[in-house]
Amino acid sequence: MFFGGTEEEARKLNGLVFPHPALVFKVAGKDLYVRALAMGARPDPDTRLKTAPYWNTDGPRGHVCPGTMRLPESADAASIPHWEAAYFHSEFTHASGAVRLTSHPEGFIGLWRSLAGQKSFPGRYLIDAGETLQEFVTRGDER
Repeated sequence: MFFGGTEEEARKLNGLVFPHPALVFKVAGKDLYVRALAMGARPDPDTRLKTAPYWNTDGPRGHVCPGTMRLPESADAASIPHWEAAYFHSEFTHASGAVRLTSHPEGFIGLWRSLAGQKSFPGRYLIDAGETLQEFVTRGDER
């Protein structure tokens, strides 16, 4: 992962390798939305989603601030791997809003510091996003 911005402790984590939770990506026009899954199993419409524990991604809606992302040209299903790559090749620079992104006792930086070099992401640190996969996919996303 790449960390930028003014947070010195985050910059110390820049370029390290981390495990990630299973993620759900949604593209609407030129907007990207990301949610996490508690388990790595394929979700169904009633699966409860979790807040994606990443800077540049707001907790309430999962909307991604594109920052340094190089946005793909298309928004079709075949382009999802390109959106995912753009997301992880960009710099995570700032929290988006005042919502907690993780329940880790040491907060966001503590979560990623503890995960450096680990093999799996501990789902216990994910926060409920307050919606199911069906709600996430079908809701309108007004800015």
